[in-house]
Amino acid sequence: MRFLIFIVLVAAVAAYFTRPDRDAMSAAANHYIGSLNNPLEAAGAQIGGAIEGRSYDDYYVLTRYTVGNDVTCWGAFKQVTCSHNKPSDQK
Repeated sequence: MRFLIFIVLVAAVAAYFTRPDRDAMSAAANHYIGSLNNPLEAAGAQIGGAIEGRSYDDYYVLTRYTVGNDVTCWGAFKQVTCSHNKPSDQK
């Protein structure tokens, strides 16, 4: 049991020191927005980010970066993954 607690503690410390910073998250979000297949979605995400703003949230072992209501990126262990938030009536 102590070994399991030790492993979890080491993983948490590693996650804390390797979480992406604001610049890395912003670059990943911009890259993701640029790679959207539909130019109108990309333009909408950029405009939404300019109007509604961008936010960076730090949760100690992972981070979240949002661009308006359109794009959300999560980061941990120096890795970032982004997704496009479509309204529920679209598929």
